[in-house]
Amino acid sequence: MSVDLLSIEMSCGTIHFACAKRSSMPANGGLRVLEYQKDEYAADEACQLAERMQVKHQTYHTGFRGGKIVANVNSISQASFDEIITIAASELNKRKGDMFTGADLNFGDTQVMRLAAKTQYVLAALGSKVHYAEATASGALGAIAAGKSALNIPRARVLVHGAGAVGSRIVKRLVKMGELVSVYDHILERGSISGAVNSENIENWISQDWDIVVLASASRIIDVALARNLKARVLVCVANLPFVSGAQQILEEKGTIVFDEGLSSAGAVMADSIEFYNPEVWRSVNPRQVYHFIFSKISEACFKKLESGYPHLSYLGRQFVGYG
Repeated sequence: MSVDLLSIEMSCGTIHFACAKRSSMPANGGLRVLEYQKDEYAADEACQLAERMQVKHQTYHTGFRGGKIVANVNSISQASFDEIITIAASELNKRKGDMFTGADLNFGDTQVMRLAAKTQYVLAALGSKVHYAEATASGALGAIAAGKSALNIPRARVLVHGAGAVGSRIVKRLVKMGELVSVYDHILERGSISGAVNSENIENWISQDWDIVVLASASRIIDVALARNLKARVLVCVANLPFVSGAQQILEEKGTIVFDEGLSSAGAVMADSIEFYNPEVWRSVNPRQVYHFIFSKISEACFKKLESGYPHLSYLGRQFVGYG
């Protein structure tokens, strides 16, 4: 798939706008802010993320095409956010609805609201009882439920890698569901969530056996060495681009069931689709209906992958699939 890329120099760095080739559908993908070692890495990541967003949109027929905004900054500071928001709003306004954006790494609720004050081309459930992070978490739970059913286990040992806006919600829901949950986050205090075990360093979880590992932190977490050592029966990818080249293949050759982010991390863009294409329903809908819809669609997509890609599994019952 080809991607159009526009890079704009800023005093704080460079901002990259990546979109799947123009079509009748608008591009949609979040705005990521990071400090990259080289700007070419940021540009390349923007293009790769737009491609992965395209997979999500096509898989779930959202009515969007893939897009992503990546800001490579000298430092993550208020001054950087001020400039990013000004330039991003200006470029989105120029495009007149051909591209929409929302939250992503280091660009959360506060920044999104400031951006929305300068441009109408923001989709992030603003002014709604639906929350984009809860939508993403609900989709991940659908993938987790499909994994549990494939493994035929009533209670799973789950490691959630990353306890940010999405990961913390996944942990809390899994605890309520009665799963055996551990958390790892590089910010130690984030891993302290009631009912879950804080795996305070990588050695505490990399050597253990897990039914399910949920990747909800950052890109390229799983390199080749970690793929060889990771003991997970099911891997649910919530973060985009979680693998270094070759790592996913190693895991799958070991027999790990991998639900990539194109399947399991589409909750927010599914919510965006309702918000954009059916605003009347969006204004009146109960958030639980949205979350249940996302859960059901993603669990169903994961079952289709299991049925077509993992014929060695002797059990594909669905008794563990249920929202709430």
